[in-house]
Amino acid sequence: MSSVIVATLAAALMTVAPPSASANDDRLASGCGFVHVNPDHNNGAVSRYSHCVDSFILIRVDIANGKRYGACVGPWGTKYYWPQEQVANAYYVTTPPRLLVVEGRVMCSLTQPEV
Repeated sequence: MSSVIVATLAAALMTVAPPSASANDDRLASGCGFVHVNPDHNNGAVSRYSHCVDSFILIRVDIANGKRYGACVGPWGTKYYWPQEQVANAYYVTTPPRLLVVEGRVMCSLTQPEV
């Protein structure tokens, strides 16, 4: 490859504008997955699970008393957990969530598989 082509490619790479900021960029910066949060800044929630991809997933939610349940999270969705729920952890599982299609719109079913 000639030095002129290399210099041209390098200059082009340095002048490419960065992608514009979006709400999804903010979510990626604040943490994907399960995080403990300050209730003073989250309307009383003490933790949350943020899904940072454009798909539906099932998460396993572990409660302090040893019980657990599956919860569906939609694309770029966030689930908040309050102190009385006593959620200890939440994480992605490979089991697909139950979905409904209503008038062409995909959404999570109210019931989800056991995890």
